[in-house]
Amino acid sequence: MEPLLEIDGLTVSTREASPKRLLDGISLRVCPGEVLAVVGESGSGKSLTALSIMQMLPAALSMQAERMTLDGDDLLSLRRKEIDGLHGGRIGMLFQQPRRMLDPTATVGSQVAEPLVKHLRMSHRDARRRVLELLADVGIDEPARRAQAYPHQLSGGLAQRVMIAIALAASPPLLIADEPTTALDVTVEAQILHLLKQKKHALGMSMLFISHDLNVVASIADRIAVMYAGRVVESGTADEILTQPEHPYTRALIECASLQPDASGQLYVIPGGSDTARDLDRGCRFRPRCGLTQEAHLEQKCDSNEPVLLSLGRTPAEHECRCWGTAEHQEGA
Repeated sequence: MEPLLEIDGLTVSTREASPKRLLDGISLRVCPGEVLAVVGESGSGKSLTALSIMQMLPAALSMQAERMTLDGDDLLSLRRKEIDGLHGGRIGMLFQQPRRMLDPTATVGSQVAEPLVKHLRMSHRDARRRVLELLADVGIDEPARRAQAYPHQLSGGLAQRVMIAIALAASPPLLIADEPTTALDVTVEAQILHLLKQKKHALGMSMLFISHDLNVVASIADRIAVMYAGRVVESGTADEILTQPEHPYTRALIECASLQPDASGQLYVIPGGSDTARDLDRGCRFRPRCGLTQEAHLEQKCDSNEPVLLSLGRTPAEHECRCWGTAEHQEGA
């Protein structure tokens, strides 16, 4: 199956005399009707990847890529007007903290109507009618009343439902959801995830779902890509990543997500931090936090060279991992 979204070699750097790479050679595929979850700690590059796809990077950053296509169309060659048409037309976008992303000076109805008028060329009268249908469709009671409300009058859950209505109003083939449930309580989070799954199946859309929480992505993802310090370190089907993780970082994220205390009653925390990982000029970026290196006697290799993303040769064959421990295991098999 041909990918809907295809990214090869995406690199984002600062515009400085000595540029710092924030994303380094990211390659991702999202097939039609598929949910690809991109997971990792804060600062791993997840949101930066989404902003790169949407052509919304800050001016202080520059982007290069070998390929970035949506349904075969080259996203790297788009002019400004075409990029504007991309937002909300061909790609919908959900953010965390939805009330902050909505315009506080405009009513809910006018904001849901905007993509209908802009991308579908609806008349304002038809758009107002369609707004009520969209609000009802995402589970908002009394849509006529809510359409007249302002964002500050909405709860977090209602605001995110409004954002979903806006993002899906023009029926885009791809939805990018960047931590869409992070600011919500557990009950509302479950409702929003259920709604997104319903919309994905009803519309046949693809989704790039960004999260730091493996418990969240387990309920929605078909495939998972794990990012660390601007690199993809493991990718594969959701089932393989969650049940047969290979990279020490993926295993650590799963242990953190389990919320199971140890004998002393302490929850697991990955030692150290990722703040300086991109500054390493050689070796594996996860090396300073990794317990596998010493266990597998790989100190010299892990300190000297960064491993490539290696296919594990399993079924499905797309399970890949960037780890010298895995590479040594495959070479010795």
